[in-house]
Amino acid sequence: SATGTNYTIDPNRIFVFGTSSGGFMAHHLGARLPGRFAAIAPWAGLLALNDFVAGPPVSVIHFHGAQDKSVLYNGLPNWGFSGVEHGIRLWATRNRCKSTPTVITDDPNTLTLLWAGSKGTGDVVLYKLKNQGHKFPTQSDFNLPEIAWTFFKNHPRSNVKTKWPESQSPAEFFAVGPYLGQIPPGSTAQVFAPGLICDTRPYQWESWPSFSADGNTFCFNRLRYAYITENTDQGWTTPERIESIPYHAWSGGLSPDANSIYIRCGPFSKAKRRRRRGVKMCMRRCLRTDQGWSLPLELGPPFDATSGDFTVAADNSICFQSKIGGFWLAPFVGNTWTQASKIPIEMGNLRGHSPGVAPDKSFLVFYSVKPGAPLGTETNLYLTLRRPDGSWIKPQNMGPKINSGHFEFGARISPDKKYMFFTRSTGWNLRPVCDTGDIYWVELKEYLPESYR
Repeated sequence: SATGTNYTIDPNRIFVFGTSSGGFMAHHLGARLPGRFAAIAPWAGLLALNDFVAGPPVSVIHFHGAQDKSVLYNGLPNWGFSGVEHGIRLWATRNRCKSTPTVITDDPNTLTLLWAGSKGTGDVVLYKLKNQGHKFPTQSDFNLPEIAWTFFKNHPRSNVKTKWPESQSPAEFFAVGPYLGQIPPGSTAQVFAPGLICDTRPYQWESWPSFSADGNTFCFNRLRYAYITENTDQGWTTPERIESIPYHAWSGGLSPDANSIYIRCGPFSKAKRRRRRGVKMCMRRCLRTDQGWSLPLELGPPFDATSGDFTVAADNSICFQSKIGGFWLAPFVGNTWTQASKIPIEMGNLRGHSPGVAPDKSFLVFYSVKPGAPLGTETNLYLTLRRPDGSWIKPQNMGPKINSGHFEFGARISPDKKYMFFTRSTGWNLRPVCDTGDIYWVELKEYLPESYR
């Protein structure tokens, strides 16, 4: 601020250049203060996983030696830093660049890739120096400062006066491609759509994600409000809040045809919403109409005894947790739900909650307080498979690539069964300045036998 007071500074031409630890800082500043910096140019630094916050595009030109033994080209995953190419693709996704890069140069010494930004902003460039280590290259070998400065001169920040993406009109498109154009996560869980869907800053909360059967409608919860985005021929629309769904709605999920949204909530009036003994929480359905989404309609039996979360299978059957214990499945027959039956899973010392059933009902993921965790301070996700005879195998902990030592819950299986989505949070309190929650996703190939994929 003192510099801005004493000198004339163009706020649209503030850049960050850093080497080694400064390269890490350049990534961090660009990810955390996107409204402040127009472009960054890290040398031998890495992007921290889950570092993005919402904001305008930040142009990036990243330089890295492929032979770097200090800051490895493939990343430092044990310290929470992505590999170079994965991090650059995350930047490209965040900036809404074209999904396929253009090869600028590819010779024995250098590979240069460009992910072009939309509307001339937010370009992402990778310079991979194939024979270079951690040491900063000499100008005679590679004039890095000149290349970075040329990039800066050509990439001022647009004169953004409003926040992004909340300021976009519904007619604009903020992502392109399946699963909102995100790079598949692999077998280690990653935040889903950071900076687009998930605001990874402290005390923000996104949860309960669900896709329609065709993958072209996505519904999720942000700070207890329901949002929806849809994929069109031009791209994904900016998420809009569904005004007819009240603030206090719990859980939530799309029907396979995307014409219904199911939630669990109590009465609608403010007086009745006050927490007191006897308030009825029940499952309700909002219908898509020509005028938008209807008010939530109570489903009635067999869902009177629901407790907590639920999920919807591809045939509209609903899997839910019952107040009388266990997970139950209500088949959808004749345009309604018939009598629910209990799913015969032997829990052992686990207490299952929040069942996430596969689209074909062949497997199920739920959370339980981890045995031995003091005062329930950690929940884990568990997987169980349905055998051909209708019985279920003993639930298995899904392991450290998914379970973090915090709270994992709300599993949802993608329509193609390739991915699992869930929420990871620091606690259960969704009020501001309390706990933080983000949507994560993970590829299921490593966790499922081939016949279940």
